[in-house]
Amino acid sequence: MYGELVFVYITDWTRYKNKVNNSTYRFKDKLINNIKDLGIKVVDVHEVISLHNDPLSLFPLRINSHYTQEGYDIVSQQIFDELY
Repeated sequence: MYGELVFVYITDWTRYKNKVNNSTYRFKDKLINNIKDLGIKVVDVHEVISLHNDPLSLFPLRINSHYTQEGYDIVSQQIFDELY
């Protein structure tokens, strides 16, 4: 039986709370590129969360926490779509 290592990049809620721009996450691209250079597949959850009309609504009470059910649905669908 074989497996595959997949790196899932999940941005914290402050990126959406403070409407932080990409320059604050300047190491993100370098990190993801280094991981890809190792031959590891990357799923960037921020890509789909940032498209949501209200990303903070995907966190309970709009605070630092786990995702809401809708948030987990979106994230799991993205992971599934990118892997299969």
